[in-house]
Amino acid sequence: MFATSQDVALSFGKQHGHVLRDIDNLIKQEPNLRLSNFGETVVSRENPSGGAPIQSRAYEMDRDGFALLAMGFTSAKVFNGRLLPTRVGSIRIHRSLPPRIPAL
Repeated sequence: MFATSQDVALSFGKQHGHVLRDIDNLIKQEPNLRLSNFGETVVSRENPSGGAPIQSRAYEMDRDGFALLAMGFTSAKVFNGRLLPTRVGSIRIHRSLPPRIPAL
């Protein structure tokens, strides 16, 4: 796990419900993201009334999931051959880019 949806909401100054909505939209566009990049979970949050903690829906995500969410890739066009999530920590954005050759 790299981050939770609560971490993203806090870091970007967004409401957690809006982050959940954005993740749900990403998964609707590309259902395989649920398996490889986002895992649904339940987290406890403080009760504003002071009672027992409240259980809330959240997502855990890897680096690729975090990058997709943070960059705002919500267009279906992005998934059609332009974004190729691979292993954690690496994202290829354009299939047509040549491999990077190290400088000598």
